[in-house]
Amino acid sequence: MYNDPLERLYKNSLEKKEKVSEIKRDKDNYNNADVGFKNSEMELISIPQAARIIGGKRETIKQWLKDPELGRIYVGSSCQVRFIRYEFVEYVKNRAKNWHKFHNY
Repeated sequence: MYNDPLERLYKNSLEKKEKVSEIKRDKDNYNNADVGFKNSEMELISIPQAARIIGGKRETIKQWLKDPELGRIYVGSSCQVRFIRYEFVEYVKNRAKNWHKFHNY
C-alpha cells in the first residue's frame, strides 16, 4: 500500500488530525446546542458566589435559606446548596421590591 515509511507516517498523522478535528467539532456543536436558554441562566452558584452577587455575607444567604420562596438545589452526597443564578437574581429583585415584607423593625 505505502512503499515509503514516511508517506505512511504522514498519512496516519493526517488521519489523526482529522479525527481530532471531528471530535472538537462535535464537542463544540454539543456545547453550543440551542436548548432554549442561555448558559448563564442555568448556571449553578454556591452560597459564597451568591453572597458576592449581592455584595453581602454568606451568613445573609444562610438566613435567606429559611425562606421557602428561595429556590435551591442540593448537590452531591454532602447535599451542598446551589442556586440557579437566574432564579437567585429574580429572588433578590423580588426581595428588594417587597423589602417591607422582609424588614425586621
